[in-house]
Amino acid sequence: MLLKIVASTVAVAATIVVAAGCGGEPAAPCQVGDPTLEPELQIVVPRGGLVELADGDVLTMTQPPQGGMIALVGLRVRNVDTCGATVQAALIDPCDQHVLGVERRPVTFRLADDGFAEPAQPDELSDFANLATCPNSVGSRDVDGQPYDLEVRLYEASGRTTTRRISVTPTCGDDEWCRCQCDADYVNGGDCNVDPDGGVIGCGDGVDAGVDAAP
Repeated sequence: MLLKIVASTVAVAATIVVAAGCGGEPAAPCQVGDPTLEPELQIVVPRGGLVELADGDVLTMTQPPQGGMIALVGLRVRNVDTCGATVQAALIDPCDQHVLGVERRPVTFRLADDGFAEPAQPDELSDFANLATCPNSVGSRDVDGQPYDLEVRLYEASGRTTTRRISVTPTCGDDEWCRCQCDADYVNGGDCNVDPDGGVIGCGDGVDAGVDAAP
């Protein structure tokens, strides 16, 4: 009788394990790829799926529930230990190296078909760094339509850190409220005059190239 109970328990447990593996993407194992090789990092953003950002690409900003503007930034990784890993993203002004925004958070990865680990929930905010971009009291230039450096780091539980840094151009698209908040003249909590006064500027060429904020 005892043997029957044990066998029955094992069978039920096996059924539960199999059922848990059905549906959804497989969770990433701790070690993804070859630990003897250099870590590989791809910076990705959610755009109806995961899209890799290349140097010089546009970084789309969006409004989160708490207000302001953010950019969602994630990583696809290989040759790293993903268990207990955290992702940090920072937006840096290449003119003076001021950090406009930075966020670090633990993320959950899933294993992709190509051997990379990627954000487990690509349709949610939780597995991406929610990088605050606007309003910004630190920068001296408009954020919208201007080139900035995006630096993304993977911190492994072992203490190893891997960094990628590319140039991106944050953009509001046609969102005039976003453009106002991302104007260098905008004061947090102030009103906006959504009157485009456009033009792209570079380092040392002035500060205002977007939508004027009301004084």
